[in-house]
Amino acid sequence: MKNNPETAAAQFCGLDYYSPQRLGQYYYQIKAIRESDVNRILEIGPGPGVVTHILRTAGMNVKTFDCEADLKPDVCGDIRAIPLADNSVDFTLCCQVLEHLPFEDFKKSLSEIKRVTAKFALISLPYVSRVIYSLHKLPTGRRASWVLHFPWLPAKGRSAPGHFWEIGRKGYSQKKIRHSIKNAGLYIREAFTPVDAPNNQFFLVATDRQG
Repeated sequence: MKNNPETAAAQFCGLDYYSPQRLGQYYYQIKAIRESDVNRILEIGPGPGVVTHILRTAGMNVKTFDCEADLKPDVCGDIRAIPLADNSVDFTLCCQVLEHLPFEDFKKSLSEIKRVTAKFALISLPYVSRVIYSLHKLPTGRRASWVLHFPWLPAKGRSAPGHFWEIGRKGYSQKKIRHSIKNAGLYIREAFTPVDAPNNQFFLVATDRQG
């Protein structure tokens, strides 16, 4: 599913794009890579290329994939049929991408991520239920935080432009998303909502039960 090619690159040009929550998302993507024993990385939907740049600067082998040619990805194509060989990467990042496709394509896209990925994937999706959260710095220097969603309350506002669905909207519970991930043959190792980006749900998944 493509966006308007005239605006695909332009949306990343303004400084307003880089909100604290968006920068927080980048941190958790980098952290997941740092804590995994991987080198061959696929970033689906690299956006402005911030994460790709940081990982490549650290010496990692990163391949970018997008449906928009004007973003100049290493591989251009449809996530529902990724033109890469089986197990061609160790770790796939797919963050804030899949909600731009109709939900009926969710499982197929996840199955393609599983096919091309040998070890792990980090998937993030918008989570728009009502939420409260808190972050504290303890005297020891450690952080203490919590995030509490209220999925039984109506989500605030309308869906973001280009989003077909979002976790927390009617008919799209976190339970339903977890079920779809498992049905695609992926194994959820961790699911979390970071206090730095409380409107995002992350799923760290393994492509093998032993992962």
